Amino acid sequence: MLSPAKLVTTGAIVFAIGGAMYIAQPLEQEGRALGAVTDEESMRPALVTGFLSWPDDAQVEGYEETMQDGFRREHWVDTSNTAEMSDPRFSGALTIEMTGERFDDLGTDIGWAAVRIENDAGFWEGTSVSTSDRTAETREVAYYALVGGGAYEGLSAVVFQTEAPDDEWLWSGIIFPGDLPPDR
Repeated sequence: MLSPAKLVTTGAIVFAIGGAMYIAQPLEQEGRALGAVTDEESMRPALVTGFLSWPDDAQVEGYEETMQDGFRREHWVDTSNTAEMSDPRFSGALTIEMTGERFDDLGTDIGWAAVRIENDAGFWEGTSVSTSDRTAETREVAYYALVGGGAYEGLSAVVFQTEAPDDEWLWSGIIFPGDLPPDR
């Protein structure tokens, strides 16, 4: 026969084991398994770093070049790049529709582009503006302002790009909830 002390102890053990099993089992919460990314987690701000990569056989589409008033204007679409970032929300296939003006006598150019990064969960769209000094070690710098869509709806990102001497484009910036400046 169980004494009251043994009954309480047995009940506590059964409750503890049952509670642990209950917590450990996959629970559904708003259609997602316990431990899945929640809306709050997917909306968290984050510093991001990474780089652009592209295959050796990358080709641009629709390349056009014209001369105007002593400078060369170029336009193309590049769909061969990939953004490889520290935050998977900001990694994916990169499409850039670029227009640039080269000032050969100055050794510089300016560029502006429509940008889209896309992965399985969503996308980022926006613009960039860049300039370069082809005589310097850090040849190109660019600023990207992007707004999220799909799973990234409600997020924005601002990223800066620098071109290293080995032709690698390095990115660093921030993902944050809300609109891009100046609408914040």
